[in-house]
Amino acid sequence: MKWEYRVDKMPIRSGGFFGDGPMNMDAVDEDFLNERGALGWELVSAMPLFIPQNPTDCFVYYYWKRPASE
Repeated sequence: MKWEYRVDKMPIRSGGFFGDGPMNMDAVDEDFLNERGALGWELVSAMPLFIPQNPTDCFVYYYWKRPASE
């Protein structure tokens, strides 16, 4: 079986993980997940990214897969 992949990059907090910016808690909610699922995407992994050398913004990367159309 062949797969296709998608990556969604969502900001967690502006100003760094420990910064003063507001948390973006509603970026990924049930509606977002259900929309992806309705399109055939399966969530494979979610990974936060915080780079100490550049702590201005933090993100979560959502990795999706679904069978590729042949």
